[in-house]
Amino acid sequence: MSIDCRYFTNGKKTAYTLKHTDTGLVEEFAKFEDIPVEVRDYFKRLTEPKFCDPDISHILGLNSVFYPDWPKKCGHPDYQGKRCVAESCKFAEEAGGWEKCPYFTGERLEALKDGKGNKAD
Repeated sequence: MSIDCRYFTNGKKTAYTLKHTDTGLVEEFAKFEDIPVEVRDYFKRLTEPKFCDPDISHILGLNSVFYPDWPKKCGHPDYQGKRCVAESCKFAEEAGGWEKCPYFTGERLEALKDGKGNKAD
């Protein structure tokens, strides 16, 4: 049995996660005391939660815990239909964060549809 033990937050939810790497099953625990005694020692060193954005959550297989409605699709013309990589995207960085990225919010798509750079009604 191989397990991956982590302590993450996405700013709204904080949880200890136990991923069974052989099956991909992820268990979440709100409090340290909720962790099964058999594996609790693996979590003792995790005293502060690390921040987890959508892309790293996806890579680690933790979307069911932190971003259940992810993945989203990218709206950039060069990446149409591909998975949005959120915090890992160069366009999101330019926009001031993935939540403000025009290709994520759809604002850029509306402007492109208008053809003038203005939002279409």
